[in-house]
Amino acid sequence: MSAAKTLQKLLSENTIVVISKSWCPYCRAAKQRLQQLNLNFLAVEIDSDPEGLQAYIRQTYNHSTVPAIFIHAKLLGGNSDLQAHPNIVGLVNQTD
Repeated sequence: MSAAKTLQKLLSENTIVVISKSWCPYCRAAKQRLQQLNLNFLAVEIDSDPEGLQAYIRQTYNHSTVPAIFIHAKLLGGNSDLQAHPNIVGLVNQTD
């Protein structure tokens, strides 16, 4: 499956998707923050990245680092964007 189709499928099936690398401290911090907020999310570890998800995200969203955090299929950004957002729970709970 292509990176585009893989990401599209992940985003359509999950409210929050975190594209992550297991060794990355910023990824760990983002996942920990989401857990602290009791938010369900899918973490996709791309340590080997055989489908080229990171390159696809870089090309499509101009986001070149991990984590890449998507909420309602829209790129929020990375860990600093998550930590700085004033109301992640409200954003997740939006239905529009």
